[in-house]
Amino acid sequence: MMLLLPLTFLSSAFMAKGLMPSWMRHVAAGNPVSWALDASRGALADDPDWGTVATHGGWLLVLTAAAVGLAVHSLRSYQNSQ
Repeated sequence: MMLLLPLTFLSSAFMAKGLMPSWMRHVAAGNPVSWALDASRGALADDPDWGTVATHGGWLLVLTAAAVGLAVHSLRSYQNSQ
């Protein structure tokens, strides 16, 4: 929750990217919450933009794999230290 709330407010969830200040647009471009929102909006549109969905979905999968790998490594390191 400590990371999710600021990431949500710094994404395109509450404000269109065109209305954001430039610094906020740069943060939103690298924000995984914005990636998920852009992918879901692209998939649910009248004319789906599957390129956007695949790109953002792919980056989300890469981030998920890295986070799971880090978690597994940390857990194994902790178990071996005892």
